[in-house]
Amino acid sequence: MKKLFFAVVCLLTMMGAQAQETGSLLIRPMGGLSVTGIRGDGADGTKYTLGGVLGGELEYRVARPVGLSAGAMISWQGFDLDTDGYDASFDLTYLTIPVLLNYYITDNFAIKAGVQPGFLVNSNLNLKRNNDKAELDAEKIFKKFDLAIPMGCSYSFSNFQIDARYNLSVTKLLKKGTINGVEFSGDGNAYNSVVQVTLGYNFRLK
Repeated sequence: MKKLFFAVVCLLTMMGAQAQETGSLLIRPMGGLSVTGIRGDGADGTKYTLGGVLGGELEYRVARPVGLSAGAMISWQGFDLDTDGYDASFDLTYLTIPVLLNYYITDNFAIKAGVQPGFLVNSNLNLKRNNDKAELDAEKIFKKFDLAIPMGCSYSFSNFQIDARYNLSVTKLLKKGTINGVEFSGDGNAYNSVVQVTLGYNFRLK
């Protein structure tokens, strides 16, 4: 039992040694999964679906407990909709730029919040009924810019970091437009809503 206790103490000491000093700079490639959908009164009848995120961040330690990070991510988002006998799936791909303030409660655990501009780079509507399938371009009914407030926490061990965030969009998603000749009014308040969990690896640059 004493040996086990000593081993745990050594492990915790090694983990604590990973703490970054003021002025340190990290680059962190990261990727993971997300649960994505829309919220608001324009989201009636929609369902959340599984998505993903891939990219990286730079983090600069302003002070011992405070870090500033900025990144670039590809975020695969969307939502499902059952209507008129069809299974409809909207697939949205965004380039997001998260800028976060990270506050380290301990050397390994941080809470974070910031702003995240996002740019829609691709949007499709997939329709399915029985054996019939169709894929349509949906870019004309979605706004190109999305602004979100990311909030979450992270835990670091060795050089790895597990990060969990909720991205709360504050800009409306829909606009008036057409898909395959069918007009959409763009009425209603619908906003992106994304929960993501990622695993990253820290490389120290400075």
